[in-house]
Amino acid sequence: MEKTTKILIIICVVLIAAFSLTIGLLLGNHLNTPLVVNNSTNLSVNNTTTNPIQSNNTQNSTPEGNVLISPAEAETIANNNVQSQGLSAIGARLVNGLKSEYYQVTLARTNNLTISVAYCDVDATTGEYLGAYT
Repeated sequence: MEKTTKILIIICVVLIAAFSLTIGLLLGNHLNTPLVVNNSTNLSVNNTTTNPIQSNNTQNSTPEGNVLISPAEAETIANNNVQSQGLSAIGARLVNGLKSEYYQVTLARTNNLTISVAYCDVDATTGEYLGAYT
């Protein structure tokens, strides 16, 4: 084989690999698209930065000694506040917020063959529902 033929084959292989990687990344990001909220939903928006610190189902306490609600209790509180919007809680994780700890509860809505995901926050000390967002 001539040297130019080998170089041409190597360039083709590299281009095919780059194209495949690009397509894979684009399709992978497509699976993580956020919930699109239409005008008939009543979700309040809460843009916060979270820092996860724990996600087990045991009862916890803060450094100040306050007893925290469990993730299961946070899910129940979330369900009581979002079921009218067709959402249900599927998991909760404890987050160390700027002022206090809270649970970020993952919510899901299933319509025929599509699943939409949203989130809501529940205060980990008081159990207060803090609002939902996408």
